[in-house]
Amino acid sequence: MNGECQAVWAELASVTADRLAEPELADAHRVAELTMERVAANIATLVVRLTVMGYRFGACYSSNVRRQSIEDLGLRDSMAAAGRDTTWIDRGDLEERVMGWAGPREDIDKLIARVEDVVGPLPLALRALVRSVDTVDLSGSFPSWDPSAFNFDTDPEWPTFGVVSDALSLTPVETVEEYVNPATDEIRRDFLDGKTFGLTLKPDHRLMANFAGGHVTIAVPSGSIDPVLDGVYGRPGIRLTDYLRVVFSWGGFPGFEFAPSVPPELDALRNGLLEI
Repeated sequence: MNGECQAVWAELASVTADRLAEPELADAHRVAELTMERVAANIATLVVRLTVMGYRFGACYSSNVRRQSIEDLGLRDSMAAAGRDTTWIDRGDLEERVMGWAGPREDIDKLIARVEDVVGPLPLALRALVRSVDTVDLSGSFPSWDPSAFNFDTDPEWPTFGVVSDALSLTPVETVEEYVNPATDEIRRDFLDGKTFGLTLKPDHRLMANFAGGHVTIAVPSGSIDPVLDGVYGRPGIRLTDYLRVVFSWGGFPGFEFAPSVPPELDALRNGLLEI
């Protein structure tokens, strides 16, 4: 696929799945699978490199802050009594400079099937991405990044936030359940735009930096093979595979394309990543 990736996806973006005959549709599925396997390989590489290089992961920090708040307020037992998962509280603080990524969960196909029962078939590229990656969160910052790319608001010794990295992340697909009316098992009408629903792909650049924000979404149902993303920082109308290509060209932090300076760590992060 090297050297042909962009041309192949440009052709696929020009058609919808229902316009393809069975042999071509099977080929499109295979292209999507191969592409998103490369995305998964790049993510695995970035997670290792970030850990080795001393990156501080925002997701681990946020989990620790939330855990401490629950303990301070004495809410752990009431959460357990209500049937809430408290195992993550009992495990103690996470190491904020280490984040493992084991790939998709074993039941990811079942989760995708449930989402498609609710919103209809997912765009082909998105479905392949979820199957290969599932969920990931590279929000955070290096100690040398001053200003910081993440708001570590309870740590006064950390540099103050001041640069948008728009770190790579993918939201668990099952969060669609938050928008389902249990009485009808359909998306609640107040979340529909006509007949379409904005399925969350990832937090936007504000949420990724630990501020109030929104989400990057994909309109579903859609016959598009490579869907358009809504809400991407600085990139209106960009398609999913184009966005992933940009993400890895910036070492997982595409927001730095719009920053006044580029940190040297990005060269080490993006070196040798697979073409998308």
